[in-house]
Amino acid sequence: MPIEGLEHALDRRKQGRIIRTAARFLARHPSYARLQPRFDVIFIHDSIVHLKDAFGGSGAW
Repeated sequence: MPIEGLEHALDRRKQGRIIRTAARFLARHPSYARLQPRFDVIFIHDSIVHLKDAFGGSGAW
């Protein structure tokens, strides 16, 4: 499956939930706050597609 067909699988709403969850984690575990988070996405279908920094993250989410 081409990457263009996968964007519906992780829409803005789902990205927002993941980002909010990560923000809560960092708020509860301040020792990790100094690290630069990055969201990678792995799609598994007929093949494996790894999208590094999938949310385009400057980390300023």
